[in-house]
Amino acid sequence: VAEALHLLHERGIVHLDVKPDNIYVKDGVYKLGDFGCATLKDGSIQIEEGDARYMPLEILNDKHEHLDRVDIFSLGASIYELVKGSPLPASGSHFLALREGKLSLLPGYSLQFQNLLK
Repeated sequence: VAEALHLLHERGIVHLDVKPDNIYVKDGVYKLGDFGCATLKDGSIQIEEGDARYMPLEILNDKHEHLDRVDIFSLGASIYELVKGSPLPASGSHFLALREGKLSLLPGYSLQFQNLLK
């Protein structure tokens, strides 16, 4: 999925809706789907935001610089949710903490891996 995002970003496209529901697996191969929110990285086309649970504060506050970083944040949030095994919060203090990269520890995973998610 990271390779797919890299390929998109090299071509000036951002996905803007990276989340577990849009990551498909077939025969052990992970694929990124649902490009309904995709747009040009330069922000020259109107932006349609994806699921707020996977968006950084900047995009939620209508700051649209560095849109490729939004996809990277969303990928990290998706991995965190999948590893944690429970849905990310849609609002409240835990929602805001995740937007700031303040993650609760994941027992059984190295600090290096957990820092990568941040």
